[in-house]
Amino acid sequence: MVVMEKNKDIAILKSMGASTGSIMRIFFYQGAVIGFTGTVLGVGAGLGLCSLLKRYKIIELPSNVYPMSTLPIKVVPGDIMVVAIVAILITLLATLYPSWKASRIRPADALTYE
Repeated sequence: MVVMEKNKDIAILKSMGASTGSIMRIFFYQGAVIGFTGTVLGVGAGLGLCSLLKRYKIIELPSNVYPMSTLPIKVVPGDIMVVAIVAILITLLATLYPSWKASRIRPADALTYE
């Protein structure tokens, strides 16, 4: 969701008494849900793909270059956790500026231009 597309909704919330902090929390929580959902789906898809590659050995390697015939797949749980945590942190950091920008909208200006 783009913050600038929600000017009217934000203005209505603010005119009904929503505080700047509550507007920021709304956008921050929404970004957190999107980030968490995307990370869970991405990790699940990645693990599923690794499982398929490990089981069916789809990617073959040239035998004159490598000592093995197929691409070896090794899943390290610690690496998965680090990548997932960093992905969620980046998503949360990316929601800070839009949520701050949304909380600064003045109701009168936003409703005037709609």
